[in-house]
Amino acid sequence: MPKNQAYYLTMTAKDSDCARTDLPLVPNCAGLAVLTERFSTCNPTGRHDFYLQYLCRGEMEVWLPDGRRLMHPGEAILYYPDTPYHYAWHGEEIHYYWVHFTGSEASRLVQACGLTNASVLQPGLQDTLVADFGHLFCELMLRDRCFAAAAGAVLAALCTGISRHAGRAHAAQPDADSRISDALAYLHRSYALPLTVQELAAQAHLSPGRFRTLFRARTGMSPAAYLLALRMNHARSLLAQTDLTVREIAESVGFPDQLYFSRQFRRYTGLTPTACRPRRG
Repeated sequence: MPKNQAYYLTMTAKDSDCARTDLPLVPNCAGLAVLTERFSTCNPTGRHDFYLQYLCRGEMEVWLPDGRRLMHPGEAILYYPDTPYHYAWHGEEIHYYWVHFTGSEASRLVQACGLTNASVLQPGLQDTLVADFGHLFCELMLRDRCFAAAAGAVLAALCTGISRHAGRAHAAQPDADSRISDALAYLHRSYALPLTVQELAAQAHLSPGRFRTLFRARTGMSPAAYLLALRMNHARSLLAQTDLTVREIAESVGFPDQLYFSRQFRRYTGLTPTACRPRRG
């Protein structure tokens, strides 16, 4: 059975609630709450850092600006600095992960992830999120010379993971979204093949028109424009980093016709392939 866990950046109580700007992302403290007795927590002024909770078992009542509601397993909530919070539990056993964090980039991160203040999010029960909390606990125990970078990376993974899973849960067609993800992975593996929209759509079990619509909504580009950009970027990298001939590079990125490749390359970059070669000296 899981037990209560708590980990702190420092062992000094007065340092556990602060707003730091000397590092991009800093976990002040984190843990796992396993509660079997009734409780109520109310902080009318909030804390100076961000407070994230991720509920994994049981139900918890939270007081929000628009009224009270129950949080269910797989839901999360983030309180911004200096935001009052009030939550309680009166039912069966409850488990929730929590972390307080700060840093010069903390606000930018949560805003980029679309994590709004004192609003219940629905990422669902995800093993990856639980694993991220476990990694954070390890970092708070080790605190070695790589701690600042590693802890910041884990915090970023937590916020982006919650945002992505919550976004997929609210997507009108989550299955279609996963199909576009698969199509993107296939494009990045197979950009040198003679691909067509019809073939990509068929692999995704979508009509070409529907595939184009979903693809553009996801990437901001048409499938053809995305494939061309992928090929041109790989060509630029090969021109800069290898001694392959222009013909060899053209063929390796899906252009059997060197002249056509050169025209497309110049149209895309404004330069000829030869002009993109670094000067040898």
